Amino acid sequence: LRTQEFVLDIGLIIPGDRNIISYTLFDWDYMLICRNNHGTVGDHITKKQFAIEPFIAHFSRFNSTILLNNFNELKDLRSKDPDVMSESPVTMILNILNHDLLMFSLRIYFALLKKTLPIREVKCDFIPEGKISNLVHLNKKHANDELLNKIISILKQGH
Repeated sequence: LRTQEFVLDIGLIIPGDRNIISYTLFDWDYMLICRNNHGTVGDHITKKQFAIEPFIAHFSRFNSTILLNNFNELKDLRSKDPDVMSESPVTMILNILNHDLLMFSLRIYFALLKKTLPIREVKCDFIPEGKISNLVHLNKKHANDELLNKIISILKQGH
């Protein structure tokens, strides 16, 4: 975007560039998931149970979101290591299929994953409130481009 090699980018916040403007497309929220045959977790987990659960997993990009402080409070409840992380969502899903991991995941992916993989949601009431905005970014030189604005409008309608 900065060099104008492409005109639109979809993703999370791009920090610190006043030449880039962003519009919210939709919001993501988090949920807790595990494999269907997880050995110690039922359909619901309390904060106290979460604190003693031996393995928790999340994407490393999870740490760069606006929810960082809230989720760090949850991670701090647990005195146990390891804290399993990966930049690859696929790697994390494969890990929960083979191990008794609880994983923070984006709700938007769950319906598709559940259709093909033996995973389930673990209900809990302690995931921090708040959502992660998925944004579309463009260089402000293109802010009045009619076609780009139409594309952005269509993207917003899809959610």
